[in-house]
Amino acid sequence: VVFAGLMLHSLFNRGPKFQGQTAKYWAHQLIRGSASQEAAAAAALLELGPEVSVPVLQQALEAQGLPVYRDLWTKLPAGFRTRLPNPLADRQNRYRAAVVLGEFGPGAKSAVPLLTAALSQNGLEGQCAAAALGKIGPDAWPAIPALEAMVNHTNMRSPMIRIASSALQQITGASHAQAPEPIP
Repeated sequence: VVFAGLMLHSLFNRGPKFQGQTAKYWAHQLIRGSASQEAAAAAALLELGPEVSVPVLQQALEAQGLPVYRDLWTKLPAGFRTRLPNPLADRQNRYRAAVVLGEFGPGAKSAVPLLTAALSQNGLEGQCAAAALGKIGPDAWPAIPALEAMVNHTNMRSPMIRIASSALQQITGASHAQAPEPIP
């Protein structure tokens, strides 16, 4: 039994490690951990490098949580919920994955389609996705139409327009400020 357990552990615990833990472990800590765990997890993922960390971060960015568990969790008494992992954290904290992907710069170019899709999300997730696309630079060219649409259709007071405009400038090297409305 012990031998079988060790075999299963080695089978699922493969790949490069940082402080004895795999990239999958660190991505889990990034999304579901506390603020102090988030910082340590981001540093570990960056240390492991883009070849190892980007695929795992892409999975985290796609995470929706299990629908059955997500629906059931909200109906549980508060005392039970505090003892169980929050299934909504997968969706609420995906912005953390976008931030770390951005830190890899061009090394995260395989995440461009997922980051582009994340632009449609409100709040931090969309903003962090736009910033990450800018940090990826010219390799994020497929995101240009979505970013241009944001610059042209977003409320001028929104921080999103500044972030999207900055990302476009980083990707193309040209200024993409929204043209002011003509005064009637």
